[in-house]
Amino acid sequence: MGSLGSKTVGLFLAAALLPLLGVGAAVFLVTRDALRRDAQESQEAAGRAAARVVEDDLDRARAKRRSLAALVSSDFAEDRGGRRSRGGFFAR
Repeated sequence: MGSLGSKTVGLFLAAALLPLLGVGAAVFLVTRDALRRDAQESQEAAGRAAARVVEDDLDRARAKRRSLAALVSSDFAEDRGGRRSRGGFFAR
């Protein structure tokens, strides 16, 4: 058993450190939750940006497909009308 002075020092250290540990744990939990929220928001934003890129690519592909379909259908119409005899679209 120690002297009264060492017991008093131990008691004061315990009284001072316990609240500090509690505050440290609270800061850790709040920081962890904030980092998780930020990471989730960042991932959602990246997902939305990727979805926009995919939609833009699909829109461009649809436009190209429509243009190609219009060219091919006009070639078939010209072939039926007798203006072109052979080759169709690729004979240009």
